[in-house]
Amino acid sequence: MRKSIQQGKIRLQEIVEELEGEIIEVGKEVRSVKQVTRLLGVKPEQVVKSLIFITEKTDFGYS
Repeated sequence: MRKSIQQGKIRLQEIVEELEGEIIEVGKEVRSVKQVTRLLGVKPEQVVKSLIFITEKTDFGYS
C-alpha cells in the first residue's frame, strides 16, 4: 500500500477515535443501511451512510 494511503487510513482512524466512534469492517459488501443493521445488530442511526474525503489542493488538482 502506498505510504500516503496508509497515512490517510491512520489519520481517519484518529479522527474517528476523537469523535468516540469505531470503524467496523464487516468482511463483505453491504449495499444498504438496512442490510448492515441486520448483519451487525446495530441501530440505523449508528451507521455512517456517507464519507467525506478531506484532501489537499495542489497546482494539479486535489491529492
